[in-house]
Amino acid sequence: ELPAEKAQSADTVAVTPLSDEDASALRQQVEFYFSDANLRRDAFMQEKLKENDGNMSLETLLTFNRVKKFTTDVEKLAGALRESQLLTVNEEGTTVQRVEKLSLDDEEAILRTVYVKGFGSQNSDVTIEFVQEMFQKFGEIAYVDLRRGDRRVLKGSVLVEFKTKEGADALLAAKSTLKYNSRDLLVQEASTWKKEKDEYANTLAKRKREREETAKEQEAAAENACEEGSFLRLSNIPSAMHWKAVREAVNATGAVRYLDFEEKEAEGGDEAEASSRSAVVRCATAEEADKIIAQAASEDGLVIEE
Repeated sequence: ELPAEKAQSADTVAVTPLSDEDASALRQQVEFYFSDANLRRDAFMQEKLKENDGNMSLETLLTFNRVKKFTTDVEKLAGALRESQLLTVNEEGTTVQRVEKLSLDDEEAILRTVYVKGFGSQNSDVTIEFVQEMFQKFGEIAYVDLRRGDRRVLKGSVLVEFKTKEGADALLAAKSTLKYNSRDLLVQEASTWKKEKDEYANTLAKRKREREETAKEQEAAAENACEEGSFLRLSNIPSAMHWKAVREAVNATGAVRYLDFEEKEAEGGDEAEASSRSAVVRCATAEEADKIIAQAASEDGLVIEE
């Protein structure tokens, strides 16, 4: 039998709280998830908050990797979030919501954002934490976007959104001094970068449309090239004559686009009766068809009709 002081019911087991350091870090992480900067970009969070009238289940938050590294316990998560000035947890400790109403329309956000390029593509050393540490001296950072291309590969450029325009201005003012691995970084206003990006995308789209239109015009021209008199039917073709030989024969006289060879066994199954063999020929022009007809006039047996 266990000593009395060690015996306790499962119902009375106390939850060991997070350390102050972990609780603070966890709280900051969740506050970031609920920030204007993140919610403008996070479709999953927007959907969940819309479904629950602005509330998020703590169980859902516990599925986030950056939350799970601190705890998988609802009570510990609720305890950390109750100290937040930006979020409020319900009495049951099961959901959390923002204190201030969310506004997804922030037209001035781009004015607080700076585009930085020059970190090298597929560079796993460039993380959100790395970028925050590199630029936080210019002002408090609201959001870091590591730009990615196909298959989520890092492009080597980032968008840094500050909480104030002064932070963005300070970074832009220092752009001539910024380097990564001894190489100069390209730093510019996000609005300028976006304008150039949109113009480039529009140029590519215009070139694509022009290529498609040219292809359609060429296709239409090819179809229009099928002028009256450019199709012929060859019949009474010798049974021993292979279709390749037929094409070579007519192509030697006039330019042929294609030849559709047909062969039909004679009715009645009389083996002594020759098979009916014919071909449809599309010539490049009616003039080329006329050349073939003129040449065929001197051939015995072969019949050519327009």
